[in-house]
Amino acid sequence: MKAWRIGLGAIGVAGVLFGLRGLVLGGVATHWPVPAVWLVAGVLAHDLVLVPLVAAAGWVLARVVPARVRPVLRGGLLVAAAVTLVALPVLSGKGDATNASLTPLDYPRNLAIVLGAVAAGTAVLAVVRLSSGREA
Repeated sequence: MKAWRIGLGAIGVAGVLFGLRGLVLGGVATHWPVPAVWLVAGVLAHDLVLVPLVAAAGWVLARVVPARVRPVLRGGLLVAAAVTLVALPVLSGKGDATNASLTPLDYPRNLAIVLGAVAAGTAVLAVVRLSSGREA
């Protein structure tokens, strides 16, 4: 195994241990029911909602979309999902509603613009892939 892999692994383990230390010894900043609820809700949302949705989308893609376009569509869906996931905390409306400077932009509109750009880019790449006749 190369030395850089061992070094990166050590940095990753150190980061996880640092986070766990903060969670366990965080003092007043760590209110145990809140992280526990988030952890359980995250696992349940992943296993009961996200995984079935992704499996269903994959099943539909395999039957509806031509093989040449599937990689492009998968990439576009992955980017759209990642952007939406990053935007969810701001879109949720949680936080201090009395301080408008915390969220000064129109985040729903901006997310729609970014998702529209991702969809347009994905469509252009799909058309190029279909017209070129290249296989996946």
